[in-house]
Amino acid sequence: MSQEVLHAAAVSLFQFNHATNGYDRMGSVGAAITGDVSAGYRLVCYDSNKVYLCTATVTSNNDTGLKFQLKQTDNYASFRADDGQQWSMYFNEETNAQMFAKYVVLAMYGSAGMPTHSTLSVDLTEMAEDRVDVGDSVGVKFHGYYVGSNRGIPTLSYQYDSNIQSKHTYRFQIPTSNTNLTPECKGFEGAVCGMSQGGKRCVVIPSNCRRGTEAAGDGTVIVMIEVKKVKKEDKQQPPPQQQQQQAVMMQPAAMQQQQPQQFAPQQSMGTTATSFSSFQQQQQQHQQPVAMIGMAG
Repeated sequence: MSQEVLHAAAVSLFQFNHATNGYDRMGSVGAAITGDVSAGYRLVCYDSNKVYLCTATVTSNNDTGLKFQLKQTDNYASFRADDGQQWSMYFNEETNAQMFAKYVVLAMYGSAGMPTHSTLSVDLTEMAEDRVDVGDSVGVKFHGYYVGSNRGIPTLSYQYDSNIQSKHTYRFQIPTSNTNLTPECKGFEGAVCGMSQGGKRCVVIPSNCRRGTEAAGDGTVIVMIEVKKVKKEDKQQPPPQQQQQQAVMMQPAAMQQQQPQQFAPQQSMGTTATSFSSFQQQQQQHQQPVAMIGMAG
């Protein structure tokens, strides 16, 4: 039996040693994400003879399954194999580690059946206790790709937007409208809720879950997000509208009657989340060639 290879990379593999509470180097190997609509998805590491050193089933729940994580300060990624053994991989460049992580999340999306009305969010780093919440202001780095499909298997298409090369972060305030939405339908900006400074998260957003100028019809996207800055909302200060109402109540009744326009209720401003960047013009989609590898024993 064989599975299609979504993505492969050369890595240095390390196996966790419980006796020494450290990692033993296993050498340079190949690492791949494989997939099959009926058989599911796996992360496999193999030597030069294509003998598998470890295999890990990829499910839609990273917390209870693969436990794939990127380290925040280097090029390492870790995961848990099917036998419970902990492994670590070193990539020669951080961009290679992040690209591999995107395909891991795509495999999770495929394992979930490629849902069209719910997002899939995967934390790729441990989050601190001080989490981003509604009303907080954040600055993030991101890069996103369109998601394609090859015989029912999700594939990474072309990049549609990124600010990785920019000196500036994309800054925005978490919209208060996210308090009325389920976690599955928050779009990009709502997906930052629950993250912490320095944290990385990868989110697959189907077209039906995109909001504002990210409206449905533009296709499913996968976005890697890293929170660079967080400014917490001052919970002690009442919102501007409440401050204005308090000011009205303090005015003498006669003054309120004389100045109806000054204290008239303001027109409500919409709270729909806006797009983090205008999309680039549609490019011709380039699907990656799909390879085949034999599945050992």
